[in-house]
Amino acid sequence: MDPLSIIASTITIATPVAAGLQKLRDSRHAKTDLLLLANEVAEIVLLLQELDQVLQQQNQSAESRPNPRLLQTLDATKSKLTELSNQMSEWNTRPSSQATTTKSRPLIWTTINSKVKLFNEELQRIRFQLMTVLSMMNL
Repeated sequence: MDPLSIIASTITIATPVAAGLQKLRDSRHAKTDLLLLANEVAEIVLLLQELDQVLQQQNQSAESRPNPRLLQTLDATKSKLTELSNQMSEWNTRPSSQATTTKSRPLIWTTINSKVKLFNEELQRIRFQLMTVLSMMNL
């Protein structure tokens, strides 16, 4: 698969994920961690769009082989965003905060929050890799 189609499909996944995180944040009254995760996804989307532009310019100017590190990073990005999307679907199928008892709300948020933190850490690492690849391509 070529890098441009991977980027396009990843952006297609990431855009509703960012919107869904915002809805989840609003509905669960989650604080900082969910907002940080939403910001991380938004930053990855911006990096992917910039990377898409650079690749299109490179394809127009000269025929070059895709960077294996770029392909690996793009695959990891798409995989992680797909995993996050699936996880969000699971979170959305849980009972809403109004339907749960007062005692169970902290427990539900604790399990969600720990996963949110893990996703945030992994997406930060992916964002750093994307930034590195993008800066190497701009040299």
